[in-house]
Amino acid sequence: MGWTSPAAKQASLFAEIFYVATHENISMLIYMRTTLLIDNAVFAASKRRAVDEGVTLSHLVTQALREALRQRAKEAAVSCFSMPVYGGANAKETSPAELASLRDEGR
Repeated sequence: MGWTSPAAKQASLFAEIFYVATHENISMLIYMRTTLLIDNAVFAASKRRAVDEGVTLSHLVTQALREALRQRAKEAAVSCFSMPVYGGANAKETSPAELASLRDEGR
């Protein structure tokens, strides 16, 4: 191979670090860094879970937040319309088709 100057070695090392930083960790460029206040017990349990699953704490927290947001969106998507029904236990359940029929008959 021959002799390599210190400047060339440094440039080579920089190029290798740059490659790793830009290709293997490119996802780090699209995330926001923030500070959260988390209960000590929750933090400790989360850290243990992350170690057990072999993921970073950031990944675990991101997945948990995504799931919580997805669940809330799903709950919000459920119909918020509630029709009051009178008559208690004797109330007759009417299907949408029966309601349409009654509407069409003018009742």
